[in-house]
Amino acid sequence: MNMQQQRAALLEISLKLSSLGLNRGTSGNASVRANNEAGQAGFLITPSGMAVEEMTADDMVWMDFSAQAYGQRKPSTFSS
Repeated sequence: MNMQQQRAALLEISLKLSSLGLNRGTSGNASVRANNEAGQAGFLITPSGMAVEEMTADDMVWMDFSAQAYGQRKPSTFSS
């Protein structure tokens, strides 16, 4: 499964969690282990402060295991 397919699958699961009432609004998160396009190990995680119903697959944030985030948004585990 390529990175875009993994992003879409994470969005689908996040929408399902929301529809089941397990994650509501901007609370909760979901993630999946995923290698980036270069094969580096890491994970995809839902973005911080964004309702699932507003997310697209491109909003998912890829992070490496040293906690460096890559993407247009902050990951849901981000703290400043």
